[in-house]
Amino acid sequence: MTAYQAAQPYESPLTALQHGMLLYSLSAPDDGVYVQQKIVTLRHAVDATVLQRALDDLVARHPVLRTTFVLDDPSAPRQVVHPHGRATLFHDDWRGDADPEGRLRRFLREDARRPFAFAEEPPTRFALLRIGQADYRLLWTSHHALMDGRSYALLLSELFESYDAAVGGREAVLPPRPGFEAYVRRLAEQDPTPGETFWREYLDGVRGPTPLVVATERALGPGEDAFGTVRAELDADTVEAAAALAKRCGGTLNNVVQAAWSLLLGSYSGSGEVVFGVTKSRRSFAPEGRDMVGLLINTLPLRVALDASATGADLVRALREGHLALRRGEHIELPRIHRLSAVPDDSTLFESVVVFESRTVQAELRQRGGAWRDRDFHLEERSNYPLTLSAYQDERLLLKLGHDRRRLTDAVARQVLDDTVTLLRALIETPDLPTGELCAGTGPGSGALARRRAACGPDARRHWAERTARLNPPNPPQADPTGPAPVVRMDTRHTADPELLLAAVLAFVSRGTEEADTGVALRWRHLAACPPHPAVATHVPFPLPYIDDGRPFARIHDEVRSLLHDDETMGVPARDPRTERWPVRVELHTGPAPGGAALPGEATGGATARLVRIAEDGSWVDWADPDPAAAARFAAFLDAVAADPGRPVTEVAEPTPDERTRVLEEWNDTAADYPSHLCVHQLFADQARRRPDAVAVACGDRMLTYRELDERSDRLASELAARGARPGELVGVALSRSPELLVGLLAVLKAGAAYVPLDPVYPPERIAAMADDARLRLVVTESALRPALSGVHADLLLLDEDRERPASRCVPAGPDDLAYVIYTSGSTGRPKGVRIGHRALTNFLCAMARRLGCAEHDRLLAVTTVCFDIAGLELYLPLITGARVEIAPAETAADGFALGALLERTRPTMMQATPATWRMLLTAGWTGHPGLKALCGGEALPSDLADELLARAGELWNLYGPTETTIWSTACRVERGDRVTIGRPLANTRCYVLDRFGEPVPPGKPGELYIGGDGVADGYLGRPELTAERFVKDPFGPGGTRMYRTGDLVRQLADGRLEYLNRVDSQVKLHGYRIELGEIEHHLRARQGIREAVAVVREDSPGDRRLVAYVVADPGTAPDTAALRDALRGVLPGYMVPAAVVVLDEVPLTHNGKVDRKALPAPVQAGPERPAALTTDTERAVAAVWRRVLGVPLVGPRDNFFDLGGNSLLMMHVVKELRDTLDPSVTRVDVFRYPTVGEMARHLAARRGGERPAAAARPTRARRESLERLRRRRTTRGTGPTAT
Repeated sequence: MTAYQAAQPYESPLTALQHGMLLYSLSAPDDGVYVQQKIVTLRHAVDATVLQRALDDLVARHPVLRTTFVLDDPSAPRQVVHPHGRATLFHDDWRGDADPEGRLRRFLREDARRPFAFAEEPPTRFALLRIGQADYRLLWTSHHALMDGRSYALLLSELFESYDAAVGGREAVLPPRPGFEAYVRRLAEQDPTPGETFWREYLDGVRGPTPLVVATERALGPGEDAFGTVRAELDADTVEAAAALAKRCGGTLNNVVQAAWSLLLGSYSGSGEVVFGVTKSRRSFAPEGRDMVGLLINTLPLRVALDASATGADLVRALREGHLALRRGEHIELPRIHRLSAVPDDSTLFESVVVFESRTVQAELRQRGGAWRDRDFHLEERSNYPLTLSAYQDERLLLKLGHDRRRLTDAVARQVLDDTVTLLRALIETPDLPTGELCAGTGPGSGALARRRAACGPDARRHWAERTARLNPPNPPQADPTGPAPVVRMDTRHTADPELLLAAVLAFVSRGTEEADTGVALRWRHLAACPPHPAVATHVPFPLPYIDDGRPFARIHDEVRSLLHDDETMGVPARDPRTERWPVRVELHTGPAPGGAALPGEATGGATARLVRIAEDGSWVDWADPDPAAAARFAAFLDAVAADPGRPVTEVAEPTPDERTRVLEEWNDTAADYPSHLCVHQLFADQARRRPDAVAVACGDRMLTYRELDERSDRLASELAARGARPGELVGVALSRSPELLVGLLAVLKAGAAYVPLDPVYPPERIAAMADDARLRLVVTESALRPALSGVHADLLLLDEDRERPASRCVPAGPDDLAYVIYTSGSTGRPKGVRIGHRALTNFLCAMARRLGCAEHDRLLAVTTVCFDIAGLELYLPLITGARVEIAPAETAADGFALGALLERTRPTMMQATPATWRMLLTAGWTGHPGLKALCGGEALPSDLADELLARAGELWNLYGPTETTIWSTACRVERGDRVTIGRPLANTRCYVLDRFGEPVPPGKPGELYIGGDGVADGYLGRPELTAERFVKDPFGPGGTRMYRTGDLVRQLADGRLEYLNRVDSQVKLHGYRIELGEIEHHLRARQGIREAVAVVREDSPGDRRLVAYVVADPGTAPDTAALRDALRGVLPGYMVPAAVVVLDEVPLTHNGKVDRKALPAPVQAGPERPAALTTDTERAVAAVWRRVLGVPLVGPRDNFFDLGGNSLLMMHVVKELRDTLDPSVTRVDVFRYPTVGEMARHLAARRGGERPAAAARPTRARRESLERLRRRRTTRGTGPTAT
C-alpha cells in the first residue's frame, strides 16, 4: 500500500465548481461537455504490458484516479476516494486501416459521447491505438471535475517516467504529492464575507450576459457533432511584439489577448461594457498546491469597460488592474458569484470564456527530453459555453475557438476567430490608437483599403457607426426553418426597373414590421462591383421608408431613388458586424442569373432570415425566406403597387387573397345556434323544473337542491325588487363562499338587475371607490363582512339577520340588459367596470357546454373568487346543464394541501384554476385522477406545467379571454407532445390578428388580437372615452358590430390555432389577476417624496413570479419601503401590492428614452448580515428549510419568512418540507401564525411536547403582520396563491 492509499474509502465534499460540471454532464450526457481527451502520439515501440503496470502504479499513487462522485443528495454532494483501483486499458490495432486518422477522429467523437458512471467508477479511461509499426496513440479520457490542466501534465510526466524506467531496467524516482482533500478543506475554511461583498459591488448593474449577436438557435444536422473547433496561429515575431506591449503596460500576454476579445465583444454587441469568463488558478490556497493533483482552478467573470477614446495600451493596463482585482474574490466559486449578481438564475453570467496557458503541455513535456523528443501531446476538450477562446503561448501563439454548433456555425466561428486575430494584430501593431478606431479597422491596411478610406472621407467610420446605431434590424420573419430557406424566382419583366423593385421590397418589409427606425442591409451597384475586403462592409445600412402617414407608393419610389444616388447614404461603408447580421438583406445581382435551389451561403453569413436578390436589369427577383408563403405575398403586393402607384401602401393587404379569406372567414366560421332570447337564470330555472331534487350546489356539509336554490333565490329576488332592483339597476354582492353566494347572485338576476361583486378582502377604500363608481344603492352581504363595507354609502341587506321581507313582483331582464359589472385594474389608478350583457353570458355558457361536454353527471369544483370573472363558468355552467357545483371554502382554495384533500374527497369531474393554483396543488403533492377535466386559464400555461397536468388528469384545456369579451373567448384541448396554444374561437366569436394599421396579418406572423362576436361587452361603466378607445368598429363582421382590442400579441399557426406571445402594453397577469401596472405606479407617485415609480413582474427564479416596484425619491428624502407597501395595502387589493419596493437613484432608460425594464435590478432580500445564533436543533432544521426554499444564505431565529421574500407558492414548499422533516401536521396557517424561524421552532417543539407554545400567547409584531395577511386571504381568497 502506498502512502496515498487508505484501508477504507473516505469522503470529502465536492467543490461548487465540481458539482456544477457534474450536474451539466448528467443533464446532457451526449454533449461530451467537460470531457477531456489527452492524446499522446508515441513514435516508438510500446510494450503494452509495461504500460499497463505503469498505469496501475499511477492509479495507486494518486487518489484522484480512484475517486467516484455521489450526487444522490443535492444538498451534500460528495467525492469518495477508494482504497484500491486499477486502470482499464483498451487495445486496438489499426495498422491495416486505409484512413487511420479519420478513424481516430470518429473514435474520439464517439468516446467523448460515452457517459461516465460517476457513482460506480472513477470517470477516467485509457486506450492504446496502434496506427503503424512504431506509431501509437495513447488516449486518456477523463472528466474535468477530476483535475485541471497542470494536473494531467504532472500525471503524464509521472506515467512515462515509470514506463521509461521500467523499459530501461531502472527504478523510477517520483516525488510525493499532496492529496486534493487538503485543498477542499482549505477552501471551506475561507471566510466568504469579504469575497461576497467584493462580487456584489463588482457586478452591481450587470443584468445579463454580453449578447453574442453572431449567435443564433439552430438544429444540428444528422450525425453532426454539437461542438466544433477552429484554430489560428500568430507567428513568433508577432508574439514577441505582443510580449513587448504587455511588458510596456505592466501586464501579460494574457491581458493583450483579453483586450482583443473585449474589443471583439464590444464591437459585436455594440455595448460599452462587456463581461466574459476567465480561468484563475487557485493553487496558492493549499499548502504545496503547486504540485497537487486535482481541480484547483476557478472560472470568474471579468467585467471590462470600453472607452472608445482610450488607447489599446490603456485597455491592456486596465485589464491587468482588473485581473489583479479579482484576487479579492477568487475563492468564491462561480455558482455563488452568479447568485450574488442581479443576473436571473435561468441565464448565464457570460456566454464566452478566455483561457490562457502561458506554456503548452507539449512544451513542458518536451523539455524533459529523452523519449519525449519522439512524442507529441494534443488535447481535445469542450466547455458548456457557446464560445471558448483558448490561447497557448509558445514561440508562437496558438488560438483555438471552441464553439457550440447549435449557436454558431463553423463558418461564423471562423469569422469570429478571424476578427479576433485582426483585432489582436491591430492592437499589437498600433497600441496607441484609440480603441474606437481599432474596432473600425483604421489601422494600417492595404492600398485598396487606403483608397477606399480616402474615397469615404476621414469621418467615414464614425458616420457609418452612427448610421447603424440609429437603425434597428427589423423583426425577422416568424418561422421555424428546418433547413435552408427555399428560394422562389419571380418574373418581373413587366416592371424591368431594379430601383422600383427595390422600393417595393422596402415598402413590403416596412409594411410588415411593427417597429420604427428600422433598416435592411443593402448591397447595391457600387458594392456589388467591389472585391471583398475584411475592413469594408459588404452591405450598407439602408432605412426602411416611413409609411404610417398613408403616403403612396409613388412617393416611396421617389424617396428610395433619391437615397440610392446620395453619396452620404451610399458611400463605401466601414465594416460593422451589427449591420452584416441583420435578418433582412437586399442585393443587386450583377452577373448572369444564378441557377439552383438555394442562394450561396456566403451571402447570408448563416444569420440572415430573408435574402432578396434583384436582377440588374430588373427582369427577375430571387426571394429566399424561411416563410414559404412570403414570396407569394410580395408578388401580390408588387402587382398592387405597380398597378396603382398612387395608392397608400398601408391600404395594400399583406396576406394573399387566399390567406385573407382563411384568416378572416374560414377560421372565424363559428356561427352556432343558442337560446339567445334567454338569460342564465332562466336556463337555470328550466333545469330546476327538470331536476328539482338533484343537488345543485354544495359547500362542505351544506347542500341545496335545484328546487331549494330556485325557491330561495325567488324569495330574495322579490325582496330585492321591493327595494328597487330592476333592469338597469346595479346591486352589490359581498358574500362569503357558500351556497348563499349563488342564492344572492341568482336573486339579483331574477330581480332584473345586474350584480357588482365586491371582494371583502379588498381595502375598504377600494371597495368604497367601486361602490361609488357603480352608484350602488343596495348591497347584499352578511354581518361578518360589515366592517369591510364601512365606506360604502348604500343600504346593506344582511342575509343572516332577521329582517322585514317586503316582496314585489320582479321586472324580468331581457337579453339586451346587463347581467353584471365586474371591476378590473385601471392604468390611471381608477379601476374600471366592465359591463357584460345577458346575451353575451348565455352565448358563452352554451358554447362552453358544447366544447367541454358538460352534462348532468358532472361535478365542478369552484375555487375562484366571484370578483374574478372566470368564476362565472364555475358557478353557472353546472347550473344550466343540470350538473353540480361544489364550492371550495376560501381557506381551502388557498391551501394546496387542503385543496388536494378536497379533490380526493369529492372527486369532481371538472375544475378550473389559474396556473398558479395548479402549481400550488402539484407542490402539495396532489397526484391527480384520470376522471378530471382540468381547465387552465387566467395567464399563460407553461409547457412544463401542461406536461405535469396531462400526467395527472384525463383532459387538459387551455382557456383564454379578456373580461371584456365575457370570460373566455378561445379554448384548446392540450395534447401530449403538442405545443401549448390558446386554440380557436368559441361559438359566435371572431378572432382577428391585425397589424398596426388594423389590417389582418398572414398566418405565422405576430399581430394584436382583436375579438368580435356575441361575447363583446357593452363597454366600460361611465367611461365613454375609454370605451371608444378599446371597443372599436368591426370592419370584418356584420354591420354595426364592435370588436375589442385586447392588447395581446399573438400569431395564428398554419392550422388556425392562436399562440399567445406577449402584451403590447404594460398590463400583466399575475396568479390569474389582470393588473394594470400604471395603477400601482399612480398610487406610488401620489405618495409624498416620490418623484418617479415603475412596477414590473419579475421571475428571478423559475416559476416564482412576483410584483416588484421601483421608486425614485425627491432629492434629500429617503423613502421607507415598508411604509410605502403599507400605504398601497390601504388602496389596492393584496394581489396588487408589490412583494418588494426598490429605491433607485434614477430609472434606467433605453436609447429612445423609454423605461428599460430589463435593466431594473432584482430586489435584494433584506436581512441581518450577521443574524443571531440558532440555539436548538429544531431552529436549525427550520432555518435550513427557509434557506433552501428562499435561496438566502443566512437565516437567524428572528428572520420572518415573508420579509425574506416568501409568498404563497413558496409557502407550499416550506409546508411540504416541514411536514417531511419535522411534523406531518404543519399547515400554511402555522406559517402565518409563526412566521419567524424561532416562533415556528418553538411551536413545533411545544406541539411535540403536548403543550401550548408560549409564543402564541403574545403575538410579536412580525406575527401580528402575518396574521393580518392571513385574515385578508381567508375572507374570500379563492384563486390560489397571491404574492405577499
